[in-house]
Amino acid sequence: YHCNIDGCGKQFSTAYRLKAHGRSHTGDTFRCEENGCDKSFITQSDLTKHVRTHSGEKPFRCEVDGCGRVYTTAHHLKVHERAHTGEKPFKCSFEQCDKAFATGYGLKSHMRTHTGEKPYKCPKETCAKAFKTSGDLQKHIRTHTGERPFKCPYEGCGRSFTTSNIRKVHMRTHTGERPYICEHPGCGRAFASATNYKNHSRIHTGERPYVCQVIGCNKRFTEYSSLYKHHVVHTHTKPYTCNACNKTYRQTSTLANHKRTAHGE
Repeated sequence: YHCNIDGCGKQFSTAYRLKAHGRSHTGDTFRCEENGCDKSFITQSDLTKHVRTHSGEKPFRCEVDGCGRVYTTAHHLKVHERAHTGEKPFKCSFEQCDKAFATGYGLKSHMRTHTGEKPYKCPKETCAKAFKTSGDLQKHIRTHTGERPFKCPYEGCGRSFTTSNIRKVHMRTHTGERPYICEHPGCGRAFASATNYKNHSRIHTGERPYVCQVIGCNKRFTEYSSLYKHHVVHTHTKPYTCNACNKTYRQTSTLANHKRTAHGE
């Protein structure tokens, strides 16, 4: 089924999809009637899915192993079920890369690690950073706005975070959960975050992937934070500021020691 409107030429597998596509040319769309929402859609089905973002309705329930999580669309449920089955149908086509993903979006984002494409640019005029995914951009924007929308639910804590994943890791300080266990013979250490586990595992493998780029240095580190701390040796900057007296320090450990001795914190 071919679209012949204005030389469009797009092809569709069914007459229904062709008809729906035609509305993108004619402007004959299904509009959301929620107050303050001006979105419109080319199919009734898409409108129905959208309306659930207003109503909060989530009619699709996961029945695997008593999971019980609910979703607004059958597609989102299907994607979630892959977390149970381990199915990853979207495979990277680059040579010598055997990674696979549960979603097409996950694959598309991954492909940018090969191509270097970073299509999501920070809108702040003085910031030139760009990112592979819209999610990474949103996280970055919060470094400008200071927004921390993810609050710790534990009573008396009051901490909040820029991402739900950082909050999830933080909550393990309350629960004591350490799901990442080192499998190196005789080690057995456990960690609350995948990042800390990965950094630790390099002690066993000897891998030091973070290299100082200053000419003539070439020092290597197991984690990025160590490289960052090392870099101030070259720049002579003191990026860590005491909020009580405004003294500055090169490392967080030195700042923490100052706070204890000078301010009793």
